[in-house]
Parts: sequence; C-alpha cells; structure tokens
Amino acid sequence: MNGLPPVGTVCEAMLPSMKFQWAEAVVVWHHPDHEGSAVVVHGGGRLTGWSSTFRPIRTPEQIAAEEREKIAQNLFKVLNPGSKWHKCDDEVKDRYRHAIVDFGYRKQVEP
Repeated sequence: MNGLPPVGTVCEAMLPSMKFQWAEAVVVWHHPDHEGSAVVVHGGGRLTGWSSTFRPIRTPEQIAAEEREKIAQNLFKVLNPGSKWHKCDDEVKDRYRHAIVDFGYRKQVEP
C-alpha cells in the first residue's frame, strides 16, 4: 500500500491545477508507475489532475478553529509588528486566541 486514500474516497487534495490549494476531491485512480500519485475528480465531476497530498475532509468545527487561529495570528501581527507568531509561547498565543472571542469577533459576510 502506498499510503494513498483508496479509489472512491472523498477527501481533500492539494491540487497543482488550483494553484496548490486544498479542494474537495474524489480519488478515481492510482498511477501504477508513480507510487504516491493519484488522479482526482473535483468540483462537479470535473477531472482535475494529479495529486500526492491528501487529507480527510475537515469538519465545520475544524474549519472554524483554523479561521480563529488565522485571526489570532493576524491580530498578533498588527499589534506586534516584526514579532513572529511561531516564536511566542503558548500563553501569549492563548491570550490572542481568547481575545477574538472575548471581544465578540464575528466573521464578516461579503454582500
């Protein structure tokens, strides 16, 4: 087994044809000569191409948590120009994560 999701699996794939963005996809074929590559179909049955990077479809809760993390990082960057998020200790990161909730952050919906 080469570690690819089985044929027929609905998952997310990192797609070169979409500027290396994650997209929901269906694995339709494993390439016999290129271990670790599979053909995927995405978006309304459109054949998208090859991918070798897959992950399970994220839950709405995971997507919301990732969005909050991005917002906390952006807030940190605005308030601490030149500082690096990845160099902060967990206590500092938690303060920023909680700040977006405490101050009533709500995602703006585009009109």
